[in-house]
Amino acid sequence: MCGRGRFGIYCALFDYTSRRFERETRWLSNQFLDWHGWNQAPYGTTIQFGDVNGDGAADVCGRGGGNIYCGVSQPGLQRFAGADQGAASLAFPYWHGWNEDNHYETIVMTDADGDGREDICGRGQDGIYCAISESTLFGGVSFTDPMQWVTTFGDNGGWNGREQFWGSVQPASVNSSPDDSEFCGVGWAGVYCTQ
Repeated sequence: MCGRGRFGIYCALFDYTSRRFERETRWLSNQFLDWHGWNQAPYGTTIQFGDVNGDGAADVCGRGGGNIYCGVSQPGLQRFAGADQGAASLAFPYWHGWNEDNHYETIVMTDADGDGREDICGRGQDGIYCAISESTLFGGVSFTDPMQWVTTFGDNGGWNGREQFWGSVQPASVNSSPDDSEFCGVGWAGVYCTQ
């Protein structure tokens, strides 16, 4: 179980013998700190956990002032490494509207392309945009620049009008393999999903 505190990311590991969580320890101290701005809603609310490099362990990522920052899980050392570097160049920047709550609060980690690595997607002005993970086990964390993944659910379709609409847009597996993402959301006339 992990979460962000004032001084970084803290995790409490589960002990299967005692069937309890151990006391939390700080796993990351060089990023996601209050004084780096992560206590502000456009950044702190975007922090997610998911496996970006396909090694089976949950990594941590969040949208900073213009970049996506990720820390790669190193369970044996009880730390996340590498979050001091921008993992994606100018991904989800504020000057493209990502400082608005109806955009940054929709950022999620999901395996959009079905390759076993978590990508980062969010609802933008004209649809869903995804930064696809190019991370490898030994090559560090990297993502493509965000590309339009879905042409629906954008502001141009009225999805920014009410939080009950834009806040409902999420990845889903409806008609496709469970290993890649479609998106669904609640609109005026019911539930809408990509095909």
